[in-house]
Amino acid sequence: MPVGRVVVSVMSFTLLSTVYARAEDAGPVEVLVTGERSVRHDQGRDETAATYVVRRSDLRAPGATVADALISVPGVQVARSGASSELATAAVRGATSSQTPVYLAGIRLNDDLTGTADLSTVPIFMLDRIEVYRGNAPFDADRLGLGGAIFLEPTLPSASHVGGGLGVGSFGELGTWAKGTLREGDSSFALSVRRDAAQNDYPYLDDRGSRFNSADDIVRSRANADTESYDSWGIARFSPAPHARMLALTNVFSREQGVTGLSIIPASGSRLRSRRALGAVSAAVPCSGGAEPACVLELVTSTLFTDGRLTDSLHELALGSSLVDSRGQRVSQQERVRYDLGSLGSFTLASSQEAERLDIDLAEGPALRARRAVVRGAGTWLVKATNELTLQALGALECDATSGPGRDAPCDVFPTGRLGIAVAPSDGWKISANGGRYARIPTLGELYGLSAALLGSRVLAPETGWTGDAGVAWSRSGEGPERWRVYAEFFAFARFPSELIAYRRSSFAAVTPYNVGSARILGTEIAAGAEALRALRVEVSATALDPRDTTAGRSIDNDLLRLRSRLIVSPYVEAFVEPSHLLGLDRAAIAARAFYRSSEIADDAGLVIIGEQTSVDADLVLSFLDRKITARARVADVFDAPLTDIVGYPLPGRSLHASLEAEW
Repeated sequence: MPVGRVVVSVMSFTLLSTVYARAEDAGPVEVLVTGERSVRHDQGRDETAATYVVRRSDLRAPGATVADALISVPGVQVARSGASSELATAAVRGATSSQTPVYLAGIRLNDDLTGTADLSTVPIFMLDRIEVYRGNAPFDADRLGLGGAIFLEPTLPSASHVGGGLGVGSFGELGTWAKGTLREGDSSFALSVRRDAAQNDYPYLDDRGSRFNSADDIVRSRANADTESYDSWGIARFSPAPHARMLALTNVFSREQGVTGLSIIPASGSRLRSRRALGAVSAAVPCSGGAEPACVLELVTSTLFTDGRLTDSLHELALGSSLVDSRGQRVSQQERVRYDLGSLGSFTLASSQEAERLDIDLAEGPALRARRAVVRGAGTWLVKATNELTLQALGALECDATSGPGRDAPCDVFPTGRLGIAVAPSDGWKISANGGRYARIPTLGELYGLSAALLGSRVLAPETGWTGDAGVAWSRSGEGPERWRVYAEFFAFARFPSELIAYRRSSFAAVTPYNVGSARILGTEIAAGAEALRALRVEVSATALDPRDTTAGRSIDNDLLRLRSRLIVSPYVEAFVEPSHLLGLDRAAIAARAFYRSSEIADDAGLVIIGEQTSVDADLVLSFLDRKITARARVADVFDAPLTDIVGYPLPGRSLHASLEAEW
């Protein structure tokens, strides 16, 4: 694993990736979102949850990443540490990124080093949609996280086709990709490969360590930030018998990049190599007879192998070692039985078994060997009491056994659960409410440490918490020459976590995790949009947050939780035309999205402030020949506003990106 990036970011996090394997077309296993330009965003796999769906068309902007796609989702706060190839995380409703599980089509991506998922390693070109659950996670997830859940759903093979594309952009960006799909009857296979490279030598303001003296400030170009990555995916699915489906998926990812240093302090010789290989097989078969089987059995097996090597021969990163080698492995098995009870609803029982290991070797220092075994049982009951009323109850019991240096813990049991209700009092309206409890055990990295710069704490207690939300959603649509759609939703939420795992500096160059007590997070979310006249689409999302530390006996006056903006607003407008016959042109669209984020504190005392930020992006899309050829152009940060993130890290300013893709 890229442990070095965790240390470089000090309070940031990295990724142990995994893989998707979920059978298609077996009862409620997969929910397809149709209507490419539908402006409704509350469709998902959980009828009672507050859900927002990012569509495929919003995932194809040149130069964009998963972090860019999530930045305008209500309730989501994205943190980045630099260019698109550098650490990016997401958190929901004031939670931390380690409290927000991220799934690649149903399988958790969060690592067992620090608990977070690095979005920069997820290939956006393979995604069909992103589903964001802003309360607790739905039953398909294996964690009912405090921070809801984010599901990244890949494109599954359908009709036979081949395609490819080229992308270029500022700061040496160059990407190429190719893909192909073969379908015969109910069987299909897809293969895609991609190469990305960039210099990432964008300019930034170096204050030379004197924040309050601008006389010595100088503009520099980032050095040692280049990156080159290769990514390949294979997906196969087939139907061996009626009502039975099987799916297999593999992924190989490799990245070589420079490491720029701590914050904006340059590091000229540090390098990071990250690699992963993963694979999974899933099956869904009926366990009862009939034309429409009431019982469906699902099995999923997945494996993951990752390794990372960070070299710091000049000791520029304060790691305490010139070399950090890390290796992670994960093997998991899941079983689900879904049964349709007719008028009584549907009932699902699930179990999972997971084994993880983490090995870290330092050129100077002791090696780490840590292991964890997890067994989980869960059940959910979904009842459609009437056409207007949906009830859901789900619960889980998890046993975690962890072993490592000086520790051989027995099975620690954690109960979690959620109750949800959704009411549709009239056409186009939906009222929903949820309440639940979550638990997060300390990761292996938090318990045992990652290096001399990020220490462990073996006395960490698990995080627990209570969540609740309630909201109303409304939508209308009309067809005909003036086709129109409109939607709006409002949610209020409250969260009460306890024994939060945070980090504090324990020496000049080292930080240590600890439990901070309790907190209270209140907030509201608004999302609205409309499309009219077959020519115009507008959307807006906004999140207001009040995150407070409620720990008894707190030694500081400030009670605001750090690195959480209290107001985020993102409006979007798109104008488009769809001519019938004009030189092969099918669709032309021009769009702009603005993003505002209020200031936030960067330290517990509330003395270091990261200022408010505003940026505007613009996009142009042209599609030809029944959308077989698509040209896209994007200007990010049109007005070149100074942008920073994660404790003042400089982000790229104005940049240009373009892509051309073909598929037939």
